[in-house]
Amino acid sequence: MATRIEFYVLATAGEAACLATACRLVDKARSQGLSVWIRTASAAQSATIDRELWTWRRGSFIAHRIHAPGRRPWPVLIGTGAPPESHRALLLNLADDVPDGFEACSRLIEIVDAREDILAASRARYKVYRDRGFAPSTVRL
Repeated sequence: MATRIEFYVLATAGEAACLATACRLVDKARSQGLSVWIRTASAAQSATIDRELWTWRRGSFIAHRIHAPGRRPWPVLIGTGAPPESHRALLLNLADDVPDGFEACSRLIEIVDAREDILAASRARYKVYRDRGFAPSTVRL
């Protein structure tokens, strides 16, 4: 299976824009019946996206939880490591580095906002993917 890699580049800067985009992408993926692994850089970032998914749109519910080994999987899992085998349809990377195990996923989305340090880190990841033989694409939002 070839992993489809996309960089979603936002016109605005800031974590709030990234989180709102992540919530929209998760909602869309779930409407298509896909499992989602949201990879974060830290437990604090996991807690933040967990809160956002509960509150981002009035009247909506996205079944999700922070991943804990041994617990029953939910359609959307949040964690800092490689995606579990049950959640390899969509990997949404919110961290600044290349995720372990991304090659096992059908699709990887990187959300990039307009902050210069975020752009620089995303360029480095883009190069890593390209150097490993993948053909990442860019979607400007």
